[in-house]
Order: sequence, then structure tokens, then C-alpha cells
Amino acid sequence: MKRISITTPGHGRVDHEEDDRTEICLRDWESGENNRDVRAQDVADKWDKDNEWVIIHSCHVLRDHDDWKHALKYSHAVMGFETIVQRDPELPDKFFEYATNEDMTVYDVYHKATIDTFGSKVTAAVIFDTEEQKDNDHLWGEGVVMPDEHPDDGEYYYDSWNCIDD
Repeated sequence: MKRISITTPGHGRVDHEEDDRTEICLRDWESGENNRDVRAQDVADKWDKDNEWVIIHSCHVLRDHDDWKHALKYSHAVMGFETIVQRDPELPDKFFEYATNEDMTVYDVYHKATIDTFGSKVTAAVIFDTEEQKDNDHLWGEGVVMPDEHPDDGEYYYDSWNCIDD
């Protein structure tokens, strides 16, 4: 069964300032330890066939979009944030409300939900495996879902925006 995952696993942080690599710090995370954290390489190629879309509701994680693109392969998108963001239950509520009540793509739903939820200088970001998936994917049962990219060419579509309602 294909699905979307929304996770608020813990704090996101920049792990290596010199190369902008990021990680998700899980519960009981300790500085200097490589335990209880998740980096892009930890999930690379592991979501295939199970997740189409993932939202990581943690600070800074997609600031390193060039590393997190490796989580895609046959998954369609990873969505998250490049800046500090407060956890807010309104984000998944609005995401699913817009996805099921309006004829919007996953990209448009996430874009609108982040702006409507935060309305501040939070920077949201997306990484889609292909621009065609970004332009056309809807949740399963709500419209078109583009096929997985095969073979995987390593290219991806990236976008980010400030969540200020214009």
C-alpha cells in the first residue's frame, strides 16, 4: 500500500557547518554521538515501494537538499523546512483538508498548508524526484499519481519559499 508519512521525529540541526549537512535528532539525542539521529544516508533507498511522499516537520533538515535527494529513488517527494519551525498540528490537518477537499497537487497542498499554518519567516522546501511528479501528483484516490522514475537518473526538482502570506 502506498502512503504518505508525516513525522515530527525531533529537532533537526546542521550537523556539519562546513558542508551544511543536516540530521534529525531523535529523543534522548546527545551531542557528539551518532546514535539517536537520522541522516540522509540512513534512509537512502529505504522508502522505496512503501512511501510516495514524506513530510519531515523538523528544523533545518531540507537545508541540505542535495544530500536528502538520496532518500527518493522511487519515492516521489520529501517535504520539510530549511529554517527553524515550531511543531504545529495545524500543518497535517490543513495538508489533508486541502488534499481531500480541493483539486490540488501534493506540491500545491504543501505550499498552501505551510503558508496558512506558519505565516512567518519560516522557509519550507520540497524535493521531488521529477518535475512531472511535482506538477501532477495528487494523493492516492484524489487524482493523478505519476509513475515512479525508472531508471532513477539521480536528478531531482527542488523548491523553497518563505511562508509569508502575500
